Amino acid sequence: MSDQADALRHLFAAKAQDESVPDRDMPERDDSIGWTLQADLTRDDAEPRDRTIDEPAPPTPEPKPTRVLSLISGKGGAGTSVMSHNLAVSLARKGDCVVLVDADYGLGQLEILCDRRPTVDLEDVLAGRIAPEDALVEGPEGIRLLAGSHAARMNEAWLVGPATDELVAQVVGELREKQVADWILVDVGSGLTVRSQTLACASDAMVVVTTPEQASIAASHALFSHLRRAAGSHLKLVTLVNKASSHRAGHEAADRLIQAARLFQGLSVGFLGTVRDDLDVPRAVRNRMAVVQAPGWWLSTAARDIERVSSLVRLDFEKWATAASEMAIPGVNVLGTAAADLITDSIRSQRKAG
Repeated sequence: MSDQADALRHLFAAKAQDESVPDRDMPERDDSIGWTLQADLTRDDAEPRDRTIDEPAPPTPEPKPTRVLSLISGKGGAGTSVMSHNLAVSLARKGDCVVLVDADYGLGQLEILCDRRPTVDLEDVLAGRIAPEDALVEGPEGIRLLAGSHAARMNEAWLVGPATDELVAQVVGELREKQVADWILVDVGSGLTVRSQTLACASDAMVVVTTPEQASIAASHALFSHLRRAAGSHLKLVTLVNKASSHRAGHEAADRLIQAARLFQGLSVGFLGTVRDDLDVPRAVRNRMAVVQAPGWWLSTAARDIERVSSLVRLDFEKWATAASEMAIPGVNVLGTAAADLITDSIRSQRKAG
């Protein structure tokens, strides 16, 4: 019996040892996995189970269209380059992406105002050596500049002529199609040129920069007809009075020009604003910077006026080109035929002198 009992004890001991060894074919249980899943299901930000797969995604905002704004003057000295430079910097300081194009080839000077020395310019683009977007260089406040070609650097004789004017408009159109910026500001220069007509067709609006001088107003009056004849009635035409002694003087000059364009040509011309004459502007030009970014710019009357103009362009683009007949100029009475007579006398005197 003792031998049988010992055998039974050895049998039970062996069985207990076998049960203590884990089964190698079964994975070990990980209780942490179960707790993790439970924690995920009870979290407040857990995704609900009843969410439908076909639920539409929120609509993505449409990209902002690129606007082309060209600045031109009837005669030289009105300040289109300075205005283009300062408006571009002012818009960039407000958070917009801006490309500045110097279309006054042969007399390009925006690179000097921006204090840049680009290795490529508009001539390289027109000659096909580089794409327009690849010729853009970094400028002040993050603007990008397509420098104009200077006559001293122009090698190809074909770059001067009507064909070149068409190419410049194609370059601006290509930059618009590729949506390289929110705004494309084009410095057209001055005069009744083919270039101004081709760029009018490629622009959303033409800003005619003038001064209160009678000769400048008469030249701007002729420029309106020149531009509208090429671009048609869809083109927005506005005037910006520069170098005015006061806001009232600028408003009066704009009113004379607007009324003459409506009476003689049947044109609706908008009024963008007045930039007062300020010694800080030539000082900023000498320092190769925009007056709106100069130290203490808020003390400059011209800088404050330019900031006001850029805000109007940026926030209310569709309305700032309202027809002159629907726009009230504060503090200025409609001059009517008296303004037209002034324009007529000025044009007649210039014809006699010529």
